[in-house]
Amino acid sequence: MVTEVEIEEECTFLKMGIDTGDEGYNRLINRIEELACKSADPILLQGAPGTGKTALAERIYQVKKHRNLVYGPLIDVDCALQEEENVIAMLPGIFQKTQRPPQVLNPAEEPFKAPTRMIFFDDIDALESRAQKALLKVLETGRFRSVTGGEEFPVDFTLICATNKDLAEEVAFGTFRRDLLSYIGFWTFTLPSLQDRTADILPNIRYELRKYAEEYQLKKCEFYREALDRYLSYAHTHLWEENFRDLRQSLRRLCFYAQGKRITKSMVDVECADMESRGSSRQHFDAPHPPADPNSGTETKNMPEHIEKILETCDTFDRVQLQAVIAACRESETMASAGRKLFAQSRLKRGSRNDSDRLKKYLARFGLDWEMVKGSGNKVNHS
Repeated sequence: MVTEVEIEEECTFLKMGIDTGDEGYNRLINRIEELACKSADPILLQGAPGTGKTALAERIYQVKKHRNLVYGPLIDVDCALQEEENVIAMLPGIFQKTQRPPQVLNPAEEPFKAPTRMIFFDDIDALESRAQKALLKVLETGRFRSVTGGEEFPVDFTLICATNKDLAEEVAFGTFRRDLLSYIGFWTFTLPSLQDRTADILPNIRYELRKYAEEYQLKKCEFYREALDRYLSYAHTHLWEENFRDLRQSLRRLCFYAQGKRITKSMVDVECADMESRGSSRQHFDAPHPPADPNSGTETKNMPEHIEKILETCDTFDRVQLQAVIAACRESETMASAGRKLFAQSRLKRGSRNDSDRLKKYLARFGLDWEMVKGSGNKVNHS
């Protein structure tokens, strides 16, 4: 029987020992702790970069392991770092580790649910189509057979996934399977951004200072009162694009400036000015340029015949959208710059920085790629 004290300790562990004051976040963690220990169904963690999805996933695994619900090391798959062929090649090894052990019976001869392995798919949105299909089949059947053939075998695992994208939007774009989302999103939790957890800025500052002092074997790291007030005032209004990751890096720079002494107001002023300068540079770099009016024909005229045929087969909605995308691509030097123009607003809400990949997937819906749109690719057959 798990006591209330043990449950409270697990919640504290999931929060990395930080005494968070945001009521909504505390309720979220309490809910995650409850479901992680009572349900073996998939968990999907979503939120902007730097909100702590990966760290939370690893701690959920530790809580499950402490409760003897999972065994062995966490099987970690970073989908964003792998090409599709690499992920496909990895799947046999991943699921080989999750083969079901022989059933164990308790003294009453009733089936006993043995601990399972746990798989973490980070950046699940980057999983390519064939790998998505393979994962879906495993979730549907509880069995795995490599796409290259071989013996089929039963698997047993607990799944946790993370993404900084809106997977419902990816489904609408045609880049993520709706049926797969229905499986992996059985329990879905959205981690709030730093701007939505201002009550937790001070507790996180204290945590990072303590962590830095321990790492560098310092007696302590702390602010002068005036310096802390100045930093808190700035932190509550600053746009932390990478959320807690940005806050952590800022505090580590201040600790470095202090060299084992207290952080002064002048150090804070320099750091705040530097962050503003970096923010202005990013805004200038990411500044959107409005694409040409798709109805004007100035940017989409003289297009290759195969693209014109694709446009002719599109519904009006898709045609207008695709014309605008093609116009932005043709006036851009690189796929990355085209992506920044096309996703200038949604990327701020989603926290995504992989605009090239998003554009690539959109074009692929119509059988197109960057070279074809720019006019240097080969004609594609859509018969």
